[in-house]
Amino acid sequence: MKNSNKFLFILGILFLLILPFNSDFSEAALLGVNRAEISFNNVLRGGYAENTFKVSIGTEQQVPVSYEARGETADWIRFEPSNQTVLVNEDSPKEIKVIVEPPLDAAVGDYRGTVLVSTGNLGNITGRMGANVMAAFEITIKVNVNDTQIFSCDAGGFSIQSSEVNEPLVFSANILNKGNVRVRPTFTIDILNQQQDIEVKHLEYVPSSDILPTASESLSATFDIDLEPGQYWARVRNEDCNSGGVVTFDVLHQGEIEDDGELIRVENDPWASVDEIVPIQAKFKNKGSRVVTAYYKGIISRGDEIVEILNSEELEVGPGEVLPLEMYFTPNQEGQYKIKGRVYYNDKITFEKGSILNVMKNESTSDRKTTQLDIITIMFTVLIIVIGLTLFFILRKKTQKRRF
Repeated sequence: MKNSNKFLFILGILFLLILPFNSDFSEAALLGVNRAEISFNNVLRGGYAENTFKVSIGTEQQVPVSYEARGETADWIRFEPSNQTVLVNEDSPKEIKVIVEPPLDAAVGDYRGTVLVSTGNLGNITGRMGANVMAAFEITIKVNVNDTQIFSCDAGGFSIQSSEVNEPLVFSANILNKGNVRVRPTFTIDILNQQQDIEVKHLEYVPSSDILPTASESLSATFDIDLEPGQYWARVRNEDCNSGGVVTFDVLHQGEIEDDGELIRVENDPWASVDEIVPIQAKFKNKGSRVVTAYYKGIISRGDEIVEILNSEELEVGPGEVLPLEMYFTPNQEGQYKIKGRVYYNDKITFEKGSILNVMKNESTSDRKTTQLDIITIMFTVLIIVIGLTLFFILRKKTQKRRF
């Protein structure tokens, strides 16, 4: 038994000594795949589903990596890229799309398969003992086939690019099909003036093709409409995906520089007392390429009542600079106050942001005197008790001495 352990120890040492000189083997050991399992749930018979995995390898040289489907789902799977071999090195990992399309006659149920990812032959180890070196990784594929149609999608990433006068508006959005049927959702776009109280244009956009189940698409559309120079807002809605949002954009004079700013947040202590002076700061960032003059304007409300109008001083903010626009508020009643407003800068306004202030009742002078009196009374009572106990033990000790 001892000789056997000694032999295994010596064999291990030899392996560690040989490994650094075997560059092909060490490179093969660095094959990486970011997914151990891919699950496709609620796929219709004759339907479609997709997912991805990423392949990487820690070598400077490009290494051919192949992938193939195996098991009972092999005939349902295809890949993109479809040639099933890609070149990968440490600076260029590759993402592979796995597409599952169960046939119309597939039985409802759960199926399993695999995708084998391998480097193939990396080369031969030269010397008396030759061998082909390769690395491989197996991804488990799970497919659940059913007959229930599911319509579900998400829409987001809305934007409208600023443009010059007489140029078209470019709208973009992202769609994720979370169901198992094709979708082609409709977007409605209401363009509003700078104050957002007048609708200027109403637009609709329908994608030119369906978005397949589990797939995500980046969509883009152009609209030829005439708008006067200035800042506009767009309220985007997609009823099919129950999604929406608000974006802002500019129509510029030809050659005009676009100003861009962001109200990052509104800061104040969340708790205060009645008649206490509360500092409020609106943090503004100039994201444009020139100096802007900025100030914060908003309101403070308590319930349905507007308590105070807020206005900060105007400050010049340089490109890329973040500055606090300062204000002060003194509440005269307890309760919860809501602060909300926008930053105005170079004839533009930011999205509205705000904060919450909770105000507690301040103690009156008589209340403070009563509290102080209560504390003194308690301290005096404790002192009398201590003195009494001390005298009791002293008298008891003297009594015991007299008896002796």
